Amino acid sequence: MMACIVSYMMLIFELFALDILSIEF
Repeated sequence: MMACIVSYMMLIFELFALDILSIEF
């Protein structure tokens, strides 16, 4: 259960980081 939540949070974090990079560049 915990691993699933962590992986889900990591996925959201990666998408958020990609959005920031897209806006910067």
